[in-house]
Amino acid sequence: MLASVSDRYQGSSEFSNSTDNRVSDSILCGSMRCDGIANVVKLDGGIKRLPMSVIKQQVAPYWERLSDARAEEVTEQLKRRGILTWPPILPTDERNWVVLVEEESAIGEALLLARRAIACSKMGVPLAPGAHEEFRKLAGQA
Repeated sequence: MLASVSDRYQGSSEFSNSTDNRVSDSILCGSMRCDGIANVVKLDGGIKRLPMSVIKQQVAPYWERLSDARAEEVTEQLKRRGILTWPPILPTDERNWVVLVEEESAIGEALLLARRAIACSKMGVPLAPGAHEEFRKLAGQA
């Protein structure tokens, strides 16, 4: 499926494989390439495990490597499209595998709730009232 997404945009001049460094990374991350990744996640039931090399190849195949800033930009663009990532910020090492989750799915809601619980725990703040009920409700949906 990802190969067909890649093939669909290969001919577009906006996404050519040129090494022109004048093109803004933000424009490319905001392109239809991130839309393609988001669509694949949604079509696969709201969760997809991929190596970072595939994500990099889909978003910007001409990048030599993923910098911290580029990984954060891709993470943010996916988030804007309703896709959560695990780890929370995509790694720069292309050998790493990541999990992409549709935010509106039961797993996505559980992931958001777990992240909030971890943040509360780190701050020494108890979970909000009713949070345990939300965990039980989400567990029942899975």
